[in-house]
Amino acid sequence: MWVIREELGCFKLALPHCNKRPDISINNPLPGGDFLQDGCGAKLVLDVQVTCPMVGAQGGVLQQDLSGVQIREKGRAAKKAFNGKNVKYKQIANNSGISFQPIIFDSTGAMEETTVKFLRQCAKHCAEVKKIDESIIYGYITNRLSCVFQSCIADSIIARSHVINSHATRAAARAYIVSDDHVRTHSIHRSGGRTSRR
Repeated sequence: MWVIREELGCFKLALPHCNKRPDISINNPLPGGDFLQDGCGAKLVLDVQVTCPMVGAQGGVLQQDLSGVQIREKGRAAKKAFNGKNVKYKQIANNSGISFQPIIFDSTGAMEETTVKFLRQCAKHCAEVKKIDESIIYGYITNRLSCVFQSCIADSIIARSHVINSHATRAAARAYIVSDDHVRTHSIHRSGGRTSRR
């Protein structure tokens, strides 16, 4: 598939001043796929979100206002994120003649049901082209996603713990690299609560 990451001006047809960028634009989506909306052209945009089933986890303070039924509901947070993405993008995309599909993951690794359906459809198409069993391709896709997903979560945890424990500056925690030359020529000292460069 011909894919563009964070395509600029994707929704300009409907909203000329709209600067929203979907995560992935597919210019030649699978023919006869279930994700192309009626009346929209042959283009599909995806927007990815990772959500946490534990309310308040992002802010570091868990909320206890969920009932036992809500806590046990499978995919509750993923469904909420799926609906939120549709509210944000679906109408704008359709007005621009583009089909839209949210791709939602729980931070636990579970996938929202339409995300599973989308990946299975991709695996089925790939199996027809490459003459490899569909289950092997789907397994490869999910294993690859799992590895990248776990690596990114680990990086986030490490960066956040460095900031909490004051072992890194904000810039370092955000994975910016400061060269030795930059450090040598931009030494910083503090005096009277003010920061200055020399």
